Amino acid sequence: MPDYRLQLLIDPTDLSVIRTAGQRITLAKPVNSDSSPNVIWLSIDPFQSTEVQWSEEYGIYASTTAVQQGASITKLSETGVPAQDGASYSFTSAATFNGPFSSGSVARGSYGAQNDMPNSNYPMLTFGLTQSALINQKPAERKPISATPVLATQFANMTPFSTVYIWLQSQFSSETIITKITGKTSKARFGGGVNDLSLKYDANLGVFVPVSAQGKALESRSSEWIAWAYRRTARASSVSPQEAAMTFLHHGRNMLAALVLLFVAPLCQAQVPTCDALTLYGNAVNSGLCRDLSPTTQNLWVCELSGVNPDVHTTFNVATALHVTVRTGANPPTCQGNSTLAGNWPPAGGAGLTIAAGQPANVCNVSITNWVARLNAVPQVPNGGATACRAGFLAALAAGRLSNAVAQSYLNTCNAQACP
Repeated sequence: MPDYRLQLLIDPTDLSVIRTAGQRITLAKPVNSDSSPNVIWLSIDPFQSTEVQWSEEYGIYASTTAVQQGASITKLSETGVPAQDGASYSFTSAATFNGPFSSGSVARGSYGAQNDMPNSNYPMLTFGLTQSALINQKPAERKPISATPVLATQFANMTPFSTVYIWLQSQFSSETIITKITGKTSKARFGGGVNDLSLKYDANLGVFVPVSAQGKALESRSSEWIAWAYRRTARASSVSPQEAAMTFLHHGRNMLAALVLLFVAPLCQAQVPTCDALTLYGNAVNSGLCRDLSPTTQNLWVCELSGVNPDVHTTFNVATALHVTVRTGANPPTCQGNSTLAGNWPPAGGAGLTIAAGQPANVCNVSITNWVARLNAVPQVPNGGATACRAGFLAALAAGRLSNAVAQSYLNTCNAQACP
């Protein structure tokens, strides 16, 4: 099932003008930096309603096409799809990819390519990522989304972002290198719990704008405010969630928030709040407890806590509760299991993360209790003018413990979730 869906709407009158001008809907995705992309991913014949769906699955390609404006990419070879993230592939003298190989230099959510083509054959090749999509239910298979020149013997590390750039143009087709986007663009930011967006073309602005954006934003902000207010009230007064709800009712601050809390308070206790888990990740990677982070452009957000055997890591996203997973052995694992966490981070008043009710304290002979204690002991970075959620990631980035791409993905998610 696709991870993301984008719907683009155009009024009939505007559509007639766009078609007469010979313009097409154009999509592109950034890699390694959440800024301007350099390859046209999809060039689409416009309709009143265009639906694009895709999954976060990528391939790696090699090409002799030079990275220059307007060049059409011809793939020399490519890996299977999905390629393994957090691993590298070698492009050999036989013009084929070998791998995947484990690589400490490639983080989860990133893809590595080693150019082992002899310099005498090709002094430089172009490497990039590919991604498939469904356009109005018709497949567009393995279309390049990026292009990076790589010299012989050198290595390319590629981290895709989930942002999609959208604009109209008539000059270039899919799989074309663009060193600079000309014209006005819109950005559809997916990830962080956002997997379905609708935009409509505004002829006065010359761009696609969100449909009912204000109403959706208000709805999102309200739910985030309720969760934030619940945590602040419950922490500050050391009361139960039900008592926190009654405090809202007593003071008349937000009747809706109080009623919601009364009904969902038991659920609030069942898992770690998203913003708490994000704040933990930033501080854990800065302290070194979290050895590696997958970016939030991926479906699940993973913090590696230990090595290969046993492999211990935490995982969560907006819809998935924070949990500790343990695997021993490999291909296939001899033992595997997880334990969901509850509570809050950072610990307040002696409380903090705990093992959720009914969850195991030991998995595959690994003590989850000990790992929870280590997570609770992670020192919190002073805010220094940033939000608590962003401060840890900024500190880790400054210390060289996170790549810019991975750090930016979490900073964006802290903003998207309106984390304090």
